[in-house]
Amino acid sequence: MKKTKTKKGHYEVQYLAVAIIVFLLLEVGLFSIADQADWQAGASLLDMSSSINRVSSDLAEVFQPVTNTISDLNLFYQTATTAMIQLLDMSSANFFGPLTVVVDGVYEFYQQAADQMASLLDMNSPVVAGISIVIR
Repeated sequence: MKKTKTKKGHYEVQYLAVAIIVFLLLEVGLFSIADQADWQAGASLLDMSSSINRVSSDLAEVFQPVTNTISDLNLFYQTATTAMIQLLDMSSANFFGPLTVVVDGVYEFYQQAADQMASLLDMNSPVVAGISIVIR
């Protein structure tokens, strides 16, 4: 028979088989020693039911601002889409309708800004920095 050479530091397969058998016998011995109270104590250590309820409620509380933001963004985009459909609707014969809406909106914005600035700067005198301000 041919003699097998073993390298330094490596063991033959029989040693591994013996180590596994000894380990399995010790494991069977430990399982057979444990009684019902030991198994119940071990199961109670692994019980996570109360923690799962607490974690789920904490996660709902943490992610509530995110869900509010997403729903608000959704509402904004729906409102903006409705406004843009009205603005860009070219089905009518009046092609300058959207342009007049934009011009009227810009004019009204600057009119309101001027009124707000006038009321902000009004100090019971009709002249501010040499310019007379008329509030309508």
